[in-house]
Amino acid sequence: MPSDDVSAVVVEMSRRGLPPRDIARRLGTTANAISTRLHQLRKRGVALPPPQIGRPKGTARSHLTRTTRQLHEDLQPYAARRGLAVKELCRRILNAVAEDDLVDAILDDLENDE
Repeated sequence: MPSDDVSAVVVEMSRRGLPPRDIARRLGTTANAISTRLHQLRKRGVALPPPQIGRPKGTARSHLTRTTRQLHEDLQPYAARRGLAVKELCRRILNAVAEDDLVDAILDDLENDE
């Protein structure tokens, strides 16, 4: 992809609020390369959101339970279709399960009250 096209994509993603590491992941490059490009664009006068320092607000520093190699292999095709790492797919699945109150629907491990 030509440099101007990449810059346009980076600008659009940055304006949508994506941090450099997410932009880098989607474009198959490093977060440092994206941060450098954003810095260069700002110096040329391109209007961009200010650089993000540290973790985004509202995110806790926590770690997911480690997955088995088999689970990782099972989830890999789903992650690849979405352009995500398996770890990010796991985060999204857990967020959806919690937000949509799906734990009991997924884990049928409680005694039936009927």
